[in-house]
Amino acid sequence: MLRNAKQTDVEQLAGLRAAACRETPQQAAAWVREIVGIQNIFLLENTPPRIDALLAMVPVYSGARRGVWFAGLYTQPAFAGSAVLPRLVDAALRACAARGYDFAVTVPRGDAQRAMFGTVGFGDALPLRVVRRTITQNLWAQADFDTMTVRRLQEERQRFAPGSIVFPEPVMAGILHELYSRGLTLVSGPRGYGLFYQTPDKLYFAELQADNDHSADLLLQASARHTGVFEARLLLSESQSLYLGQGKRSLYAMLCTLRQPLAAGELYFRPLL
Repeated sequence: MLRNAKQTDVEQLAGLRAAACRETPQQAAAWVREIVGIQNIFLLENTPPRIDALLAMVPVYSGARRGVWFAGLYTQPAFAGSAVLPRLVDAALRACAARGYDFAVTVPRGDAQRAMFGTVGFGDALPLRVVRRTITQNLWAQADFDTMTVRRLQEERQRFAPGSIVFPEPVMAGILHELYSRGLTLVSGPRGYGLFYQTPDKLYFAELQADNDHSADLLLQASARHTGVFEARLLLSESQSLYLGQGKRSLYAMLCTLRQPLAAGELYFRPLL
């Protein structure tokens, strides 16, 4: 049986998420309640009260287009690789199309899930470039750290990437709260911003946006001064103009068009979780 999730399902839903993503029960419950929202979860229940699979679908938009972020697809081990999952996703896509949504987007967890999404109309439309940089020391590089609000981040993302797929503000607030708890740092300046994690020997930038390479270099240099780490790994959208010709292509998000054709090159998507 397919149905919408209820508050009484939170413990089971969090258990499915925790097992799949190696999270604590508290982290998984926060994902259910504060990031995707219980009202955005569609579930499969063949043998009540056990929940066999869940699909989280968060409304998003890009300009005038309305879309859905398939934020998570998790199952009981017995259903892994089952034909039930494509049917669940296909039913959700048909429901989204009937409600007037223009597209669906997701970031698969691994090759098997990527192949499954491919069978129901998703394509590999939003790849990344993985760029490695050795940061030059610059004692004059200045930036702010962890001062940007959620609204300002959304506005800056749309300024640098007008085709950004935008989350509802409460969803983005929940994402950032979770990322900060995992050690995220947000660096920003008048001509760009970045979000990174620090390890003893490397800065991992999950997102970097800037006017040009020089502005991006200044953000990296300020981050190196702040942390004492001078090696960086950057995840850039393939369509970004920063450090053109550098980096290795990597598959990332998948896109399914539900109504009129949509050029993937127009879109920018970075859920970060």
